Amino acid sequence: MEKIRIPRLLVTPTVKERAKRIAETWKASLEERGGIENVKTPDVHTFLQHLVTFGIVKKEDVNLYRKLVVGSAWRKQMPKLAVSLGLGDKMP
Repeated sequence: MEKIRIPRLLVTPTVKERAKRIAETWKASLEERGGIENVKTPDVHTFLQHLVTFGIVKKEDVNLYRKLVVGSAWRKQMPKLAVSLGLGDKMP
């Protein structure tokens, strides 16, 4: 007898909402930290990975994402993150 596999959500709606709140809090804290220029690269990477992992990338924040990627472009993971954020056609 063949087992029927039922697909399960990896990210439930509740978890996704929580992830959105965390991302909004991080974005709001940028000003407190002195802007994008003063954010440490590991924090930028973690934030961008958070957005991609939970599928919470916002089209209206694309310019912010681009600035964050450019500021940390030397990290080897940034090109893949840029594509995952939808920046593939917005960056040379």
